[in-house]
Amino acid sequence: ACSFVQLTASHNPAAAQDPAKAFLVSLTGRWIGRAETTPRGPRPYDLHFRQNPDGSLKAIALPGVSEHHWGFSESGSDLYLVFLTTFGGNRTPLYFPAAVLSKGTAVFTTERADRLAVHVKPDSKTLTINIFRNGRLHVAIRLFKSV
Repeated sequence: ACSFVQLTASHNPAAAQDPAKAFLVSLTGRWIGRAETTPRGPRPYDLHFRQNPDGSLKAIALPGVSEHHWGFSESGSDLYLVFLTTFGGNRTPLYFPAAVLSKGTAVFTTERADRLAVHVKPDSKTLTINIFRNGRLHVAIRLFKSV
């Protein structure tokens, strides 16, 4: 599979120069699939990332027990994630500082007590999101690019 920088180079030369921009370009669009591993068992998990006027991306997943709001943005060469789950009536989003980008994967971590980490890896056909709590896989999401 190609990296997101390689994928976007032919479509957006500026994005190829900036891995954070390339990452956002590669996420844009509709993704269909499911959360294969969750505390409540497999769940449907479709996302449609739309670009906002400021260049950020937003999408909402409806896995059946809550809403999951995903927001990605870049500043300079840094990539950020804001995530909100409405599970249990929650209305407080999690703000992840700049991601570490390595081999096509963005790794977002927090300083929370449960050491939450979100690994996001898009390529031309698939999007993989793995969420870890205390170093253990908590949620595994596998999506396919919709045509």
